[in-house]
Amino acid sequence: MNATKEFYDRLYKAKFEEYAKEWEMLGDKVILYPCYDTLQVSDYSKFNMASFDESKKKLSHEKNFPKDLENAYQIGQELSKRRL
Repeated sequence: MNATKEFYDRLYKAKFEEYAKEWEMLGDKVILYPCYDTLQVSDYSKFNMASFDESKKKLSHEKNFPKDLENAYQIGQELSKRRL
């Protein structure tokens, strides 16, 4: 998501947890794994996105995306094991 962790914690977390509980009523576990300060496009100069710091977004992507991708994969592996 585009938000920082602080913004997520303040404005999104409780609402997303409510949504997850609603989905869990359908009979399965929901795992929330928020990814913060994500990169939306590869070249910000092509878009009217002046409110975002491109260098900060790219640095966050380089630092966090590989870890987030691996963690999401591991969550998927764990969930698929539960269903076997």
